Amino acid sequence: MNPETQAEAKKLFATYKKLAKKYPAYNFIVAVPAPFLAVLGSSKTTPGNLILSAENIYIHDSGSYTGAVSIPMIQDAGANSTLIGHSERRNLFGVSDELISQKITQAISHKLPMTVCFGESQRDESGNYIEELETQLRFITAPFIKNTSAKLLTLAYEPVWAIGKHAKRPITEDELFSTMLLIKNIVTKQLGETQAKKVKILYGGSVNPDNAQTLAATPGVDGFLIGRAGLNSESITNITKSINK
Repeated sequence: MNPETQAEAKKLFATYKKLAKKYPAYNFIVAVPAPFLAVLGSSKTTPGNLILSAENIYIHDSGSYTGAVSIPMIQDAGANSTLIGHSERRNLFGVSDELISQKITQAISHKLPMTVCFGESQRDESGNYIEELETQLRFITAPFIKNTSAKLLTLAYEPVWAIGKHAKRPITEDELFSTMLLIKNIVTKQLGETQAKKVKILYGGSVNPDNAQTLAATPGVDGFLIGRAGLNSESITNITKSINK
């Protein structure tokens, strides 16, 4: 639910336009609230590497599902990507692994690129978090097993315990590296090596201008899912500059 007005959304989107033009080697996927999609999607000066995304979709194209937003709706408004299963959708709205898998199937049917989020709630020393990650990834990859649409999938690893104002602590470089290896192994096991190579993996966990360069250098990290820092023009500009170094 940020920003609060169309004027603020346009101003922030202008920052992303400038960054996309200045750094053509990077893709900037900007996920915005549904009411702003048509406002930003109508721009005729958006660079090709700036991709407008919805924050959420539903599993049907139309029908009596009050409050839901369909893929045809977001596409008509100018979006050509979507988030699925963000940690806040999972934790605040009770979105299950099963529903996330259904949304993925719906996105595949529309050939819609998607960024699917997942991540453990706790990082316990006994390693139970590994089973949690494996379960989530099995549901995410299942719709891709019998087709060759893995290029539509971008994974966003969000360790809930390392996110936001109430984060217990930042993830360490070793933890991130080992988790990226784990994710790649699970995805490869599920989809096979050829399809798994098509899947990009992002990291999302309190990324800021101070830690972006170090996190970006971690093997296996293809990019970031940025939250609060992405709402501040100065922060997102500094993050991009840091990564570009």
